[in-house]
Amino acid sequence: MFFYDLRLSTEHQLGAEMQKIKYDKIRKLDKIVFLALGLILMALVIQMAILNWINNKNTAKMSEVLLDRVVNVIEKNEDDEKNMITSLKEDYIVRAKAVAYIINANPDAENNVDELKKIANLMSVDEIHLFDTTGKIYSGTIPEYYGYNFDSGDQMEYFKPMLEDKTLTMCQDVTPNTSEGKKMMYAITWDETGTRMVQVGIYLALAAAGIIYMYVKVTKAKIDELTGCLNRRAYKDDLNGISLASEFVYAALDVNGLKGINDTLGHNAGDELIQGAAECMKQCFGSYGRVYRIGGDEFVSIIFVDESELKKIREDFDEVISHWSGMMVDELSISCGYVYSREKNWESFDEIANEADLRMYEAKEKYYSVEGRDRRR
Repeated sequence: MFFYDLRLSTEHQLGAEMQKIKYDKIRKLDKIVFLALGLILMALVIQMAILNWINNKNTAKMSEVLLDRVVNVIEKNEDDEKNMITSLKEDYIVRAKAVAYIINANPDAENNVDELKKIANLMSVDEIHLFDTTGKIYSGTIPEYYGYNFDSGDQMEYFKPMLEDKTLTMCQDVTPNTSEGKKMMYAITWDETGTRMVQVGIYLALAAAGIIYMYVKVTKAKIDELTGCLNRRAYKDDLNGISLASEFVYAALDVNGLKGINDTLGHNAGDELIQGAAECMKQCFGSYGRVYRIGGDEFVSIIFVDESELKKIREDFDEVISHWSGMMVDELSISCGYVYSREKNWESFDEIANEADLRMYEAKEKYYSVEGRDRRR
């Protein structure tokens, strides 16, 4: 009773805080929805552009590359999607356990609809249902559901294994519920006493928002924060989706003179140099493929062009670099090593990467020799 009285004494404060949190969540969800719509619109625009250029030889080739990349992205993200959904289900099971704990600590709430609704609001779930040991709903936030049991349709039957094992927890995929056909995600657990099961339900919109949030988290994990380029993790994942038989150029790129800049002007200037290099790469290579930052001043770009197109791209890249100037650093130099996928029959991507690195270091040696600089600076 002391726990319950204490909870009541802080109810108004918690209520105000939860309302603020709920409002913030709604605002964030609105932003996510608008972002998703924007991405869909962008995809449609790209699709229209591809269709309009379909008779052009280069565009037909680029369309094929884009389609291959889409397939690769889908295949690579299947595991990420499974991990996201698993994490989401684990979170809902934790919420079900928390509800069970609160009800155990406050027995008067067990058959009090208003109190159960407050607990649901506190735990950010839409429904709470209490089942007896036979699998029948005897209490919860929706009295109309009382009496339903694990034999009341396919959606309810999913949880029947709970009757055989009181250590079990389960979370259902988004499924229309038995009573109203509402698309819900339900998680269920036994309470500590083993006398009842506690189930929480989340509407489809909230469950979808959770999935989107987890997807954004996974996507952000593949972005380098300093430059906005893809990182080493994305690089390794993408290599698994590219065939050695396909036509592409692998470029190893390294910023010259970074140590000297860090030592004389400071690391903020060094960061500016790295960011400047990344912007030049994205400007020149981004339309043809991807740019990755795989180390401090080390980058890789994989672009889907043939050998003849590479000459013009390299010239444009050199031109962009020559005109770059920052706030703290006046000039930029990048050593590059390019490898065309059809130069020979490569055994592996490691062989291509090693050859590109070799050519990049040869260019770096030439740069330091011509400039008369100490390579260590």
